[in-house]
Order: sequence, then structure tokens, then C-alpha cells
Amino acid sequence: MYRVMAALTALMLLTACDATVPTAVAPSGPVPKACSGIDDFEELVRNTGIVYNYQPSRSVEHLAEWSDAVVAGTLVAVKETPGDLASRGITSVTFTVDVDRVIRANPGLEVGERLTFITEFNVGTRDAAEYKQALPEGAMTVLFLSEWHEEWTPHLEGFWFACGENDPPGNGLTEPNWTVKSLGSLIETVEEPVEIKPEPSPTTADLDSEPAGEGRLKIRPRSADVAGVGTYRFTVPHCGLDWMVDFDASFWKAEHPDDYGKGNRYPFFYNPDVGTFTFVSWDRAIYEASTGDQIRLRRLDGRIVITPCM
Repeated sequence: MYRVMAALTALMLLTACDATVPTAVAPSGPVPKACSGIDDFEELVRNTGIVYNYQPSRSVEHLAEWSDAVVAGTLVAVKETPGDLASRGITSVTFTVDVDRVIRANPGLEVGERLTFITEFNVGTRDAAEYKQALPEGAMTVLFLSEWHEEWTPHLEGFWFACGENDPPGNGLTEPNWTVKSLGSLIETVEEPVEIKPEPSPTTADLDSEPAGEGRLKIRPRSADVAGVGTYRFTVPHCGLDWMVDFDASFWKAEHPDDYGKGNRYPFFYNPDVGTFTFVSWDRAIYEASTGDQIRLRRLDGRIVITPCM
């Protein structure tokens, strides 16, 4: 009941979209400041000139229990979005966050997605240009979310941000009755222990293959069928993720990060590695490498064609 009350009174709308959509146009007006501090931004998002009536949470754990998902991401943009209440002196700004990590998993959210959420404010006390000027672009953020009428809605106490994981965080909209030392400690408190299941044995020791021309092979998966949920230990083959990902009786396509190819940050795309394979949905998963990098995976249908790797 309390979670519903908080969601109802938040007056914010959060939507999720796949990261492959076009990047939002950067807001016009003053150039946002680099993330060197959050005090001005915190004052703006907390003191909006609007008073909320809601049930406060008792602790970080309590807020997390109310939430259907908790994510960490990067604050990337803000723009003015006048709404239906403009004639009454209420308007809004839309914040954009890129999801870097799903702390409490939900099948509807994935690493790499882009979230937008709206914050309303009284135009008699605030101006949209102030939000653009104070935006700590590139700041880390943690969002406590509820799914409300098929939309993602953040709690009034559920918008946290800091320039770095070890920095004291700011909190938007309402100040809870509890405090945290840093954004990192907030994440650690919310994180649920993950049971890592053993890596399933392959169904056969040999590749089921046939010639595909030009020295290539058409192969079938040889991995065992699993339940399609949870986290498993996973060994990347000696030629890396780009060569082959065979898991749950299917092949998977690894998506390159935006900065792939700039230096040698992701050696597991072409070298062996041992990490974890976590299902997000039946056809989506995350590979977490030994380096801590998280790579999105997409299930493929049927066989694939490979070049033998020596």
C-alpha cells in the first residue's frame, strides 16, 4: 500500500526504450557543467515549489522492498517539457539516464537502456534553464523504480546522484529520514546476493558441423538446455565472445560497447575468459567478464557459420 501511495504522488513518468533508438538531442541553452559538484542540482530537484503528501520509507532496505527494480546509471541530459498543468503555473523537465547496471533485476530492464523521467516544478520558483545549467552531466545516479500502469515510476525518495561512487550522494524531490555515506554504500546495501550456478556440461565433446565453403563450418549448439533463468558460471572459448557464445542450447550474439575498438579494454571479445552468464529474459542475457565489464547478449536461432579458430 505504501509503495502505491508513493508512486501515485510522485507525479513523474518514467519510460524505458532500447539503447538502439536515436540519441536524444542535447538540450539547448546554457552548456551543462561538468560533474564537479551536485549541491546546486540537489537544491533544484528537491525544492521544486510543490509539496507532496506521501508515506516515507524507514531505510534503504525498506525503499528497496517497495521497488520493483533498482538501477544505476549515468545522468546525460535534461530538457524542458511543458505539460497539461502549464496554465496553473506547473511545468516540468525531463531527465535522461543511461542504465549501466541493474542492481535489482527486472525482466523489463536491461543494461544499456535509456530511461527518461519527468520532474514537475512551480514556474513561480524555478526556471527550466536553471536545471540545464546546474545539471551535473555524467554524474552517477541510482533510481528506485516501481512499475505503475505499465510505466516505470520512481519513488519520491528514489532519485540519488553523485559525481563518483565514493562521494556523498544527493537526493532529489524529498529527503528521507535516513542517510548513506556514499553512492557505493547505497548500492552495496541494495544489492541482493547472487547465486552463481555451476557451468553446465556440454552435451557432446565434438562440434556438430558441416562444411560451409571457403574453409568455414556450419555448426549446431552443443550446450545443455537449462531453465532460462538465473546466473551461471560461463567460460568464453579460446577465440572470444566474437567467435562463439554457446549456452542454453543456443548461440548468442555479443553486442560491442560504444567504445569497443578504442584500445584493448575488452580482450575477452577475442581471447578466453571466465565470467558469468545471467538471463535477463528468454532471448536476452548479460555476460559479466572477469574484468567486471557487462556485455549484452542476444539469442540467435539455429545454426551459425564460423571460421575455425586455431
